[in-house]
Amino acid sequence: MNEQMDGRLNCGFYVDICSLLEDREVVLYCDLHGHSRHQNIFIYGCENRADTQRRLQERVFPYMLSRNAPDMFSYKTCRFHVQKNKEGTGRVVVWNMGVQNSYTLEVRTLPWSAIVIQCFDQGRS
Repeated sequence: MNEQMDGRLNCGFYVDICSLLEDREVVLYCDLHGHSRHQNIFIYGCENRADTQRRLQERVFPYMLSRNAPDMFSYKTCRFHVQKNKEGTGRVVVWNMGVQNSYTLEVRTLPWSAIVIQCFDQGRS
């Protein structure tokens, strides 16, 4: 096992992905996250700077989402680069293992105060 992965990511996850990659082709990996800062859904992806063709292919899935759900998904908000502090995240680790389409899908979640207000307002009507 790669020693560099031990400290950054759950070792079981790493072993499971390695086993899966040995048995079959993985064409897409997507880690789901919730956020409260933006009003939409967007993706963090990885960018293959050395190969222009692959760099464009890595952007097809997010682009398709934006075309199929333009009122919910924002392609403009998507980011396709790997920051140093994100090298241990699932999407980057899996991308480095060879899965070209590796993403983190960020979905807006309501803050608890908004949920409480909505529940209160519904109870009054």
